[in-house]
Amino acid sequence: MIWQFVTRKKCRRQLNLIELLREERYSVGDFAEKLAVSRKTILRDLYELQQKKYVEKNFFWQINWRQEPSYTELYRKLLWTDDRFQLFQQYLWNRGNKNVNYSKVKELNQQLVELNLTANRRTGSLIGEEALILHLQLHYLRDFFSNTENELYQHVEQNQCSVQPFNNMATCFPDPHLLKQFAKSFGLKERYTPYFFLDYTRCHYSVCADFFHLHQLHQTSLYQATILGMQVIEPAIQWDSTLVKKIFTVKLFDLFIGIHQGLPLSVYNLYRKSERPSNYYYVLSKELKRESILLVNCRLDELAKAIHQIFQSSRQMVMNANLESPIAVVNEANGLFSAFQNEK
Repeated sequence: MIWQFVTRKKCRRQLNLIELLREERYSVGDFAEKLAVSRKTILRDLYELQQKKYVEKNFFWQINWRQEPSYTELYRKLLWTDDRFQLFQQYLWNRGNKNVNYSKVKELNQQLVELNLTANRRTGSLIGEEALILHLQLHYLRDFFSNTENELYQHVEQNQCSVQPFNNMATCFPDPHLLKQFAKSFGLKERYTPYFFLDYTRCHYSVCADFFHLHQLHQTSLYQATILGMQVIEPAIQWDSTLVKKIFTVKLFDLFIGIHQGLPLSVYNLYRKSERPSNYYYVLSKELKRESILLVNCRLDELAKAIHQIFQSSRQMVMNANLESPIAVVNEANGLFSAFQNEK
């Protein structure tokens, strides 16, 4: 889950603790070193989690799986104890209380500045890039509710008063028939369809790969930007396999689509924690910014992190054999790409 960025330090620390406890056994000293806090702070957190029966200590500290059989459910419980996260989700769904303490909203906005968002007390909603707000709403529903994608999209439509028309439709969608098929498959309103389609591609690698090949077929500017980026990156990275490189290319295309759509790079860096990228990635990102006009306004540090994340996740997909079957995904999408498949 990505929500640690909006929680208080204590909640964030405890979320990190249970994540470490899930991975392997650590000593209190190891926890303190990894989370950059004192042993006393770690022990205080562990004892508090123990009182709530979330963790237990036998020969070592571990999650109390008898009490909490699901790590995801435990993560959710900890999130819901955080008052800042509770306030954030109210504004995310346009239900912010106008009488809420100003200082609490100010603290929340200090966290949201990373995403160029603001919680507005007067309107009770978030102000910022609509594509980003829709993205966070869909992510929230996926993390906290077991809904089908059709239910997710319908729910967001019902909770949104309005949404601005999607900019540069022709650049993102070279085949208008694709969106019509998608809207028909999920019963969507026309103005929401581009946003939901791009969300769908981000959740299904095989669909994203097909979308990339569609752009290749039409030789779009986004495809050209991806290829230009790969010309910079390909000789500079030691690839484990050709498959890793192919996955990386599709993910880079998805990154460029997101930037074009208006999603800040910081969104991509919320998904997976990792060590700070080496200086090598900063040099590579600087060269990318020089070559691609699409990246001119991107911060160098955020671009370096995003490129590093894409490379790591591409390798992980191959290691875990976590690629969806293209046939299964196309069937799931109710023939969404049938026209494109016939063209190929």
